[in-house]
Amino acid sequence: MHTKRTATVLVLTLLVAGCSAEPERDQVPSPSPSLSPSAGETETVPARTTATFAHGTSTLTVAAHPVAVDGDVAVTTLEVTVPADAEEPVDLGYLLIEDVTERKGARAVRLVDREARTALPVVRDDTVWASDGALTVEPGESLTLHTVHAAPSGEDVDVVLPAVGVVAAVPVVDSTQDDDAALDVDAARDELGGLPTSGGQSYDLRAFTAAYDDQSSVAVEGDDVTLTLTADVLFAADEHVLDPEGTRVVEDVARSIVADGAAGRIVVAGHTDDVDTEEYNQSLSEQRATSVADALRPALSDDQVVETAGYGESRPVAAGTDAAARAANRRVEISFTAAGTASPSVPTAPGASGPPSTDAPTSTDGEPVQVDAGDGSGTYTVGPATVVRTAAGLRGTIEIELVDGHGGAVSALFGEYGRGLSAARGFSAVSTHLGLHELTLLGETERLYPLDYETDSGTRRILGDELLAAGPQAPGDVLTVSVYWPDQGEDVVTIDAPDRFRIVDVPVEDEAR
Repeated sequence: MHTKRTATVLVLTLLVAGCSAEPERDQVPSPSPSLSPSAGETETVPARTTATFAHGTSTLTVAAHPVAVDGDVAVTTLEVTVPADAEEPVDLGYLLIEDVTERKGARAVRLVDREARTALPVVRDDTVWASDGALTVEPGESLTLHTVHAAPSGEDVDVVLPAVGVVAAVPVVDSTQDDDAALDVDAARDELGGLPTSGGQSYDLRAFTAAYDDQSSVAVEGDDVTLTLTADVLFAADEHVLDPEGTRVVEDVARSIVADGAAGRIVVAGHTDDVDTEEYNQSLSEQRATSVADALRPALSDDQVVETAGYGESRPVAAGTDAAARAANRRVEISFTAAGTASPSVPTAPGASGPPSTDAPTSTDGEPVQVDAGDGSGTYTVGPATVVRTAAGLRGTIEIELVDGHGGAVSALFGEYGRGLSAARGFSAVSTHLGLHELTLLGETERLYPLDYETDSGTRRILGDELLAAGPQAPGDVLTVSVYWPDQGEDVVTIDAPDRFRIVDVPVEDEAR
């Protein structure tokens, strides 16, 4: 039997504007398209945006040149330096791959166009336009990398290096107006054997939240909003007529649609689980969509046209036939385009609970917490954790250190591969098993999942580390991971990997001007 439960509130305030860090003029090794010693003579070079990240038993320093726009494409030039006292070389080519099936290279470097709130991966046509091969940096040496992306529209970008960190607020310049940028474009053209004839893709970031009771979720991508309610919130088992509680839920949804200024089409789509026949489920999904649409219309204006669709059991969001998967697949999705900033919500029942309690190791204020990975790889400290407010969202950075054990991939530290409505986000199997997709922030009534975006293939990628296949290998080794979350304007947040660890009251910092 289907279980009727009440809905919880989902309030999603889109991301607020942050401050951009100004690049500083640094003393760094002379740029070179190949390895060069970092010891000895240095010269003053044009302004670089420099960041240092814990890695292994030492650090990596990444100096990002201003991103050089050349027509429809943008060239990113990064100088990565390993200190002379490091115990071993760093193989960047293994860290920066995009998929476990790929050979080494800087293929997974991404830009975040902060103002536009878009992700810009490396351009791919017949060529992957990025430094390739075994990008090994010996102690005391530096390596210059080039990657090519679609041209950003904003004045600065974040440069995301998987398993390394984020170089924030890197300026964007026109290579036809800047001599140093023109040199970077020429160096990239020489190394890569040319540049693409047209720009790559720019993808809107999506914010996704799901209620703690897993009965509702909200996804906002650009101006497009999809509000999902499980059928158990709205209907009794095998029924298509809204009961009084379901009617109240839909009426509140209608008010949020009006508040968001939605105009044009509002699409209500019904979905079922796989119980009963395909014909029965198709009919039930259509009838449920019609019932919800009929309840919406009285609260809407004449220019808000409600359409319906039914998909039966053909579009499940959760794999499997257990009770939880089937409950997630029984749902109604309400999609519309908002005018400006969207804050869709569904109602909460009186006395609705806040964040769930946990028995997992817990710390406060961003301090480290010790966690057993549970897969036999060892014990780790997770933290310190920092959260910075940017125009694109909240950027989180966490250090992971192996305390004891043999180490390896650290994905076991970050939760299961997906549950309930969160399983609907559309990630690849590799990403769901090896990435940070379940590392969430805890709101009053919902989990805030990492920002993500949909690629041309239809697969989604999180804006953060998604291939943690090269974790700490020996006690004392450190790996730095990064992720972006939706910003609801909090001064402090709680970071939660379900059943793994929780870090409470992490202060949200503003970027330095």
